[in-house]
Amino acid sequence: EIAEALQRRKFPSDVILDARMFPDPDAALLTRHSGRHHLIITRLCQHRNFGWWLQHAKAQFRKALHRQEKRGIGPMGPKISVAVYCRRGKHRSVAAACILKHIFLTEGFRCPEISHLSYAHWRNCCKMQCAECLQPPEELQVQLHHAYKHWSELP
Repeated sequence: EIAEALQRRKFPSDVILDARMFPDPDAALLTRHSGRHHLIITRLCQHRNFGWWLQHAKAQFRKALHRQEKRGIGPMGPKISVAVYCRRGKHRSVAAACILKHIFLTEGFRCPEISHLSYAHWRNCCKMQCAECLQPPEELQVQLHHAYKHWSELP
């Protein structure tokens, strides 16, 4: 169903990841931000399900990379589209996409800007334009580094 919806929106994806397994009952103070906010990313990275989710994401990414290698990689290198979804597409999926982009860039892949397909429907949100989201503290880089370290240690 998600794959069909992405096709209809002209956004076919090689990897589709579910970010709904990151419930955060204490997130009420962060609803005015998108998932690019440093605390939302931090909470996702520290969530009890993050390790399993990251392992699943890496396995799916490797499968997509293997499929592409079998078809032949173009001169610009592999081109793999990853879609992450949750219930509203504003917090968990956005944070997960930011984490994955950091990991892929660190691994040496070229990554375009993240497309947030539900952006037009974000309500009561800074839409990544507040000072906290535009100028995150160094803690964000620490969390992203830990996420990459975890990724690099996975099989």
